[in-house]
Amino acid sequence: AGLITADFTFWLAVFCEKIGKKMLKKNRFFCLLFLFLSFITGCNSTKKVTKNASPMAIFSMSSNFSIKWHDDGFNKDENIKKGGLLSEQINKLIDKKNPENFSAEERLLKADEIFREKMQEIANIQIINREDFLSSEAYSEQVASIFTYIDSRAFLSGYQKIQSIGRKKARIIMQELGLKGMFRFDFNFEKKLVQGNKWNGEVSALAEMKVFIIGANGKESRPITYTSLSPEKIEISGKNYDQQALVDLFPALIENLISKFIMDYFLE
Repeated sequence: AGLITADFTFWLAVFCEKIGKKMLKKNRFFCLLFLFLSFITGCNSTKKVTKNASPMAIFSMSSNFSIKWHDDGFNKDENIKKGGLLSEQINKLIDKKNPENFSAEERLLKADEIFREKMQEIANIQIINREDFLSSEAYSEQVASIFTYIDSRAFLSGYQKIQSIGRKKARIIMQELGLKGMFRFDFNFEKKLVQGNKWNGEVSALAEMKVFIIGANGKESRPITYTSLSPEKIEISGKNYDQQALVDLFPALIENLISKFIMDYFLE
């Protein structure tokens, strides 16, 4: 909608007028078909909007806690067994110095910072302060489901464990804060074996970002998904590798994902 411009409407009217009423009746189907196809084609190509899109807000941002191996069946080592949720918690207690287990909050804070900065820099859209959003009456009244507290996902500091709400509640929040829209981010951070095996090989950082856009009507879009693999590779020797070096690769991936999303959907 909005893509059938005044120029298009004018020339369609001229065309219909020229063929006359008699011809118009015979060709009514083709006129309507032409109009419909133009509408559909235009709507499918519309995704870059910046006019009157400010301000907006981050409604939710979450990620997995620990950086796990990406399982794509590539060079699977049968001697390394994958553990469940209990094994993960035990590993955290045993390997307290492993930054892969305790850096989720840092990545989410970095994603929050980058998104605000890039939205202003690239699209000239303001993302309101996190404190202003979290302290709003409408958001404060939202209550997370009891089931979300056993979920193995980390949430951006200050946010409730709420990933989705209905249209009505979303509209109430946006009306109170004067927002034109909101965003929900789901990140997944992994390590991917790119050469050899988990004993002796090379590992890279892999990031996936799913973005849900909540429009002014409160409706949430389908997920928009981006992935990025670090070109840098960390050497694995005797099952050991520089864990901090791997963790340090994620901020650049986050920036790549966010910048790509903004350029795809918010540049004119």
